[in-house]
Amino acid sequence: RFLMDKQFLKIMNHFGTHPWHHCLFKKNKYSHYMKFKDIILNTFKDIISEFNFSVETDYNKVFEEVQFYNDNCILRFTSDMGYILCDFADPAEKSIIDKNEKKPGVIHKYNFYPLFSVWKFLYQNDTESFDCKGVDIKDQPLIIKRLILDRFKNILNGDFSWTTAYKINDTRLSNKIEYMMTHWDIDNPVRIKFNKGNSDWEKAFDDYKTYLDNLLR
Repeated sequence: RFLMDKQFLKIMNHFGTHPWHHCLFKKNKYSHYMKFKDIILNTFKDIISEFNFSVETDYNKVFEEVQFYNDNCILRFTSDMGYILCDFADPAEKSIIDKNEKKPGVIHKYNFYPLFSVWKFLYQNDTESFDCKGVDIKDQPLIIKRLILDRFKNILNGDFSWTTAYKINDTRLSNKIEYMMTHWDIDNPVRIKFNKGNSDWEKAFDDYKTYLDNLLR
C-alpha cells in the first residue's frame, strides 16, 4: 500500500497534479490577486473618494476583478495575461437588465464598454498617447487613470448618451471582422494589418472589399 501510494504521488507529481501543487497554485493565485487589488485601490483612491464610489472585490470570480460603482457609473478592472483592463457600465442599464432577469426564461447580461475601445470611438483623431503595450503592470493603472480623468469625467458623472452609436459601430466592425475571418486567408494583407493592431485595417478592408466587388461586376 505504501509503495502504491508512493508511486501514485510520483505520477501526480510528474503531471503537476500533486495536492501540494494545487495548494501552491491557489496560494500564488491569491497572492497575485491581492497585489492586483492593492495596485488598483491605491492608484484610484482619489477617484473613489471624489466620485463617492463603493468598491467590490471578488477573488472567486474566473477573472481577477475589482469594481467601483455608484448611481452614475460602474468601473470594472480585470487582470488578464499581464494586462490590466478597464470597462465602463451604465448602472441604469444594469438596473433594467436585473429586473428583466427576474422574469422566467429571460437571461440577459448588461454591457461592459472597454475603456480603450470607447476612447478610439469617441476620440478618433486624438493625438495623445495612452498606449499600455509593454508597460509594467504597476504603471498601467496610471495610464488608465490619466485617460479617464483627461477624457471621461463625463462618463464618471453618468453620461452614457454615446452607447447607442457605439453599439451600432461595434456591430459594423464585428460584421467586417467576421467576413474577413471567414472569407480571406490568414496571410491576406488586410488580416495581417488587423492582427498586428494597425489602426488603418478598416480602410484597407474597405478598399480591398471594393476591389473584389468590382471584379465580380
